[in-house]
Amino acid sequence: MEELSEIKKRLLSFIDYINSNPNDFSVKIGMSRAYIRTLKDEISTKAMRNIILNFPQLNIYWLVDGRGEMIISEERNSINNESLTFYLKEENRSLKEENKLLLKENAMLLAKLELLKGSSSKTG
Repeated sequence: MEELSEIKKRLLSFIDYINSNPNDFSVKIGMSRAYIRTLKDEISTKAMRNIILNFPQLNIYWLVDGRGEMIISEERNSINNESLTFYLKEENRSLKEENKLLLKENAMLLAKLELLKGSSSKTG
């Protein structure tokens, strides 16, 4: 039998707490029905974002590494929303930087390809 990761164990505990099941929960967070059942170790960014948006009472720190209580108070929920906003802004910034680098790399590769095409037409 497969050993469950700690994050999957906590996620299954939360699913049980809200009287749901892995298939329904997976669909609720915008993933395939089998997402939770086949989860190995890490939760995707898309799934994490949708968990946070659909279940604001879930303490994400508890889910990720077991810190604190599973359910957070309403007061702490607003702090969680601020954390989510910060996280998403940082993730967006990081992806924009990566996109810039990939665009530059793409342009360089296109230029090299044109050079190779030009030199092969001269020799051919």
